[in-house]
Order: sequence, then C-alpha cells, then structure tokens
Amino acid sequence: MTLGGPANGVDTAAVLVGYFGIAGIPRAVLSVAGVGFTIAAGYLLSGALGDQQPVSSAAFNAVPRISSTRRVAGTAFAVLSIGLIAAGALLLSRPGRGNPMGLFLLADILWAVGMLIATPWWQPGPRFVRDVWLAPAVAAMGLLTLVGAVFPSDYAAAGLFFLPQLATAAYAARNHEFSEPTQAVNHHELGITAPAV
Repeated sequence: MTLGGPANGVDTAAVLVGYFGIAGIPRAVLSVAGVGFTIAAGYLLSGALGDQQPVSSAAFNAVPRISSTRRVAGTAFAVLSIGLIAAGALLLSRPGRGNPMGLFLLADILWAVGMLIATPWWQPGPRFVRDVWLAPAVAAMGLLTLVGAVFPSDYAAAGLFFLPQLATAAYAARNHEFSEPTQAVNHHELGITAPAV
C-alpha cells in the first residue's frame, strides 16, 4: 500500500520505487494489490481468531437478518471504496498526475464502514470477533491515535492498521461461531505425576 506514497525516506516506496525503479503500471498493480490485501485480509483472518465451527441451520434461522437498507448501504460503501482504489491506480499509472495516498486511505476507511454496517452483530461469530478482538483493538487504536496526534507520527492513523481487517473478519464470520481454545493441559500426556504422599 505504501507504494502509492512519495518515493522518499526509508519506507517500502523508497526501496521499490526509488532504488529498484518500479514505476508506472507495475507500481500501480503492486499498490492496488497491497491496498486490496489490506482491506480484505479479514477474510483470511476469521479462522485464526478462535476455534471456528459452522452455525447450525436452526440457530442461523433463529436470528433476524440485517435490513435491506443496511445491506445496500454496506454494499455502497464497499463499491465506493473499490472505485477510489481504481482512481488511485489510475493516478499512479500516469506519473506526475498526483499522489493517490489520500484516495487509498479513504478507500480503507470506507471499506471498514461498509463492513461494520453490513455485519449482523447479533449472530455469534461477529459478536465473538467484536467482543474478543474488535473492541480491544478500537481501544488500543484510540490510545495510539491520541499519542500520534500529541507527538506527530504515523500512530495518528492507527485506526487504519486494524479496523478494516477486523471489520471484514467480523463480516466473514457471520455464518460461524467461535469457542475460545481450551487451556487445560493433560499432565499425564506431559509425563508429570504428582509425588506419592
């Protein structure tokens, strides 16, 4: 995603664009792939957030569906996000036309908003992601954003680091439920025995 930014400093853009000379169409393709992976990584994350099982059809049918208004609004934000990514790629493919990072960052935010709107939060999978991962991440991101605002740094954009992925993971988990991994250890399997009294 950082390939969309100016090619200076010590970041990925400086290395790939400034040192290796990747520009034009290859740079646009790599940037779009990076942005796409950033916003859609939640589809890959959902299985790593806990022990996942499909929701039984009876339990799935027992909960209400999201309204068509929410579905349309979530889809509209996602489509707008994809449009902004395409516009950023077009800027990159024509050197000197402008910096697409604003478009990419806005696409990141709009994707997260779309996923948050379209997620049925009362279902067990999204509720688990919200309670165990998303709520603590939002609290941590809020603190980092405050630090980044007081001491100007990249932390000011901390919400962009996790929100799109976790919002997407919650949406992807809508047909599943999670159980936290058990921490119990069988001492006999480890060869540990209690001393005789």
